[in-house]
Amino acid sequence: MPEIIRKEKQKTSQWAGGTTTELFLYPPEGSYVSRNFLFRISSAYCQDSESSFTSLPGVKRILMVLEGRITLCHNGKRKVTLLPGDQDHFTGDEITRSTGGCVDFNLMMKENTQGNVFYRKLQQEEKLSLDDFSVKGKPDLTDGCYFGIYQAKGKASLVKRHKVNKVKLKDQDFCIFREGENLGSWYLKCEKESEIVLVQICQS
Repeated sequence: MPEIIRKEKQKTSQWAGGTTTELFLYPPEGSYVSRNFLFRISSAYCQDSESSFTSLPGVKRILMVLEGRITLCHNGKRKVTLLPGDQDHFTGDEITRSTGGCVDFNLMMKENTQGNVFYRKLQQEEKLSLDDFSVKGKPDLTDGCYFGIYQAKGKASLVKRHKVNKVKLKDQDFCIFREGENLGSWYLKCEKESEIVLVQICQS
């Protein structure tokens, strides 16, 4: 069974441009403050019209906008404007500034960790098979691989095929599948229109 981190159990803290909510950090005994982690998954609220991102040397980043609109400028040169569902890949070594306001989804990775982030908007009663997002093309998560689901908006049930197992996901709940779990035996069924973020992580 996946681990479920309900909205009310998530930790929210301040950052220079707003607030950030940590959804999952690995290893569990690690710390974002001390930069002791291999990967971190979070969602942030960028409320300032202009802000500077925290310097994170050696960290690879994927940022996806869920609400609003922001423009990122890296090292004073590369600019990218992100709308809901758009994402940008960059590193914490870059000097990054943002303009605009948004709610975003973040994946931070260190060392040999790699990842992908997907956005899906689903209608009521629509089903989404997790097998379509299997890490490395295999239904079973191999060693060092994880798979997360963020219920950004709406309500859905996480259902295990041919079993009575069912988990309800509400706004801003997060769940994580760990190595060894068979993604092919699970699917999402939306109870109301939903916005979902799916994230793959694998350590080589």
